[in-house]
Amino acid sequence: MSTKFIYKALMECQNEKHLTALYLGDDFESYNAGYIEAVTENDVLFRARRQDGILEGWIAVPIEAINKIEMGTSDLKAVEVYSQSLNEIYEETFFKGDTPKRKHSIMEIVSDYLLHSGEITTIELLCGEEYMNGIVVEDDLFGLKLEVYTDEGSSDGVAWIKKEDITGIRFGGKSEKIIKNFMTSEGK
Repeated sequence: MSTKFIYKALMECQNEKHLTALYLGDDFESYNAGYIEAVTENDVLFRARRQDGILEGWIAVPIEAINKIEMGTSDLKAVEVYSQSLNEIYEETFFKGDTPKRKHSIMEIVSDYLLHSGEITTIELLCGEEYMNGIVVEDDLFGLKLEVYTDEGSSDGVAWIKKEDITGIRFGGKSEKIIKNFMTSEGK
């Protein structure tokens, strides 16, 4: 699918402020649902909402990784009903001031933020279900160096990841908070 077409569709979804489903990679069965916060020519940042209606953290993905976008489906309407019963209202919160312009790179902004914040992140890789949890300890033009942690918060070495192989950067969600809690309880 043309990235110009995807960019235009994402802008429409952002302007509508509706829950949007993004299908990534080769997977046409499962989606990431969320509210589009920022779109550039190359990538998108959205605030995720789980199928049970609970708000999650943010996800930054390259536009090239998106193969389908949906808005207003019965599944998404059900998620919105669940969220209303929880009384969780979405508010755009990651970009406090100006959002990135069309030529900016959201992935670069997010990786720089993660480098300086020391926040736990989940890096999703091209392989589909492959991911790594950790803390970004180095960020250069072509890759990230990640201090890797298991889902239980144990140190699991270091990984260097080419940015071109990253299909998503997740942060601020429940799974990242659980890992941080495990790390804190172990005194890390």
